[in-house]
Formats: sequence, structure tokens, C-alpha cells
Amino acid sequence: MTFTLCISKRYLWANSLFIIQYNDADKNYQLPLMIQMYSSALVVLIVAAETGSDDDAN
Repeated sequence: MTFTLCISKRYLWANSLFIIQYNDADKNYQLPLMIQMYSSALVVLIVAAETGSDDDAN
């Protein structure tokens, strides 16, 4: 959040909000659409790993 405040821009964590991580059908549908989301982005921040996440629990 500090970074986005420094550049005075809003942000959206699209992957976390829109793609059901444990659902292969949803991922297969949503992932090809990512180019549309990110192509108009000023900056894209990526978190490659997170300790303690339960996204992979299912």
C-alpha cells in the first residue's frame, strides 16, 4: 500500500478477487483474460509466494 500511495494511484488485486484458485475450470477461463486486465495497467505488482495462505487447501 505504501507504494501505491507514493505514486498516487489506486490499485486492484485482480487475481485474488476474480480467479478461484482451486477451480481449474475457472482458472482456464480467467487466465487468458488477464492480458486485457494488465494491458492497461500503469504498474503491475506481483506477490510470488505467501506464507500461511490457505488458497491451496482445496
